[in-house]
Amino acid sequence: MFVGRVKDTFHLSDRGLVIVLDVTYEKLPHEFRLKVGDEVEFGAVATERFRSTVTGIEILDPWSPQNLFGFLVPLDIKNRVLPGLEVWTL
Repeated sequence: MFVGRVKDTFHLSDRGLVIVLDVTYEKLPHEFRLKVGDEVEFGAVATERFRSTVTGIEILDPWSPQNLFGFLVPLDIKNRVLPGLEVWTL
């Protein structure tokens, strides 16, 4: 399922790479589910697709449905994740 596009990334020491999508919680598809251990796929028409595993779900405090959705992946894909890449759940 297509979830959104990468808006930004940043890394948290000892935790991994945070992927921030261009979609808010309230705009996520109703049937969308993502949990630790799930695989996600990154890619675009002109790029090779690659996969990673979700290691955490980021929640801002205070939480709001207007916040952008973010999740953690291992830091080893840091140089491959660029703004604009599509994110798909598997």
